[in-house]
This record gives sequence, C-alpha cells and structure tokens, in this order.
Amino acid sequence: MNASRAPWPLPTLDGDHDLLALAIHNLLDNALKSTNPGNTIEVRAYENRKWINIDVADTGPGIPDDELPHVWEELLRGKSARSRAADWD
Repeated sequence: MNASRAPWPLPTLDGDHDLLALAIHNLLDNALKSTNPGNTIEVRAYENRKWINIDVADTGPGIPDDELPHVWEELLRGKSARSRAADWD
C-alpha cells in the first residue's frame, strides 16, 4: 500500500511490520467481503500529531446499530457475516 506523498510523505512507523500489515489486510479483507461490485473502498493515511491514522472506508451496508457495542469483542462475527460465510470459503 502506498500512502499519498502530497503535500509531504508520512513519517516512518515504528512497530511490528508483520502485525501492522496483518491489521491493514484484515480491514481491507472485511471491506471487500462487505461490499458488492460497484461499491467503493477507500484507504486514507494521514499524520495526526505524533500518530499515523489509517482509515478504511467502504460503501457496504455497515454494522447494524445493535451490534456496534460488541465490535471489539474478540472473534465476534455479526449476523450478516455468519449468513454470508459460505460465500467466502
């Protein structure tokens, strides 16, 4: 993934390269699974003080309101992901 170099390049990140790459891969994989042909997926990276923010946005259906409080639960799969799981395997 190449981040924009305009108006200036992002600073070098300190951290575990493999874990950072895996996190970005998982975000993009989820976005791809949640969108249909013709939908949009955007990746943006920008500096925010001493941090680098990486945003992945898509025009898929989103997370239902009743599942939002649970998104940080380990290994959670939403109802719609479970119903489509066979489509991705």
